[in-house]
Amino acid sequence: TLRDFEECLPKHIFFRTHKTFLINLNKLVRFNKLENEIILEGGLRAELAVRRREEFVSILRGERSATVDVALS
Repeated sequence: TLRDFEECLPKHIFFRTHKTFLINLNKLVRFNKLENEIILEGGLRAELAVRRREEFVSILRGERSATVDVALS
């Protein structure tokens, strides 16, 4: 399951954005706040669950150890 992958991968690089999405934070290009949508390299799009938004935004702000340089729109 996706949960099995999530448990094996480094938490400072991978983030579970939704029950159907697990993203590599190093591939993050943009976060669309209005639509709760994450855009990754190659134009891939991932939904961000409302309950995961606060934690995700704290990562973008550098409040959790992750190397992320992304445009917020």
